[in-house]
Amino acid sequence: MAKCDLTGKKVAFGRNIRHKASGGWARRAPKTNRTFRPNVHRHTIYVPEIGQSVTLNLSTKALRIINKKGLLAAVRDQRLSVEAFLKEHTR
Repeated sequence: MAKCDLTGKKVAFGRNIRHKASGGWARRAPKTNRTFRPNVHRHTIYVPEIGQSVTLNLSTKALRIINKKGLLAAVRDQRLSVEAFLKEHTR
């Protein structure tokens, strides 16, 4: 299951509604179930504060946050424990 390690974004569920709305109740537009997958990719980020690389599954939103603030500041802003986060993801 795809899940962002920083923001926690994961697969969401919804419905597809076909653009066919003509006719009576018997010929209404069919609805089918579908999944909305997050745009998650594996990235290796070097953290100069600890001198090591960290491998993470990140969404594009998380990448933008890291580019703006840095990894450790982004982890703190998400109310995550920095020590536990780095221990789980360092090589």
